[in-house]
Amino acid sequence: MPFFIQGAVPFVFLQSGIQSVLIPPFDDVQQKYLARYFHAWLETVRAGFADQILIYIAIVVAGHAYEYLKRLRREERERYQYQQALVASELHSLKAQLRPHFLFST
Repeated sequence: MPFFIQGAVPFVFLQSGIQSVLIPPFDDVQQKYLARYFHAWLETVRAGFADQILIYIAIVVAGHAYEYLKRLRREERERYQYQQALVASELHSLKAQLRPHFLFST
């Protein structure tokens, strides 16, 4: 089972549990709110499963995108630092070539 499916199951139950606590079940025919009971919670899980999975997948994708961009910025910063170090070492090398008398005066 892929890792995001394993994480989706607790997410679905948690989200539907919070939803059933905050929003009581509503009967469209009678136009009134119903008492909370376990069957209503299971119905919420069954009815909104596709929506909940879609929300979970969107959260996982957003998390991976954030981590990817963070890693990309870090690699770009490291590349810039390496480039600066290379430029500094080349400058030091050129300065050493301009002063050859330093080697012969000792």
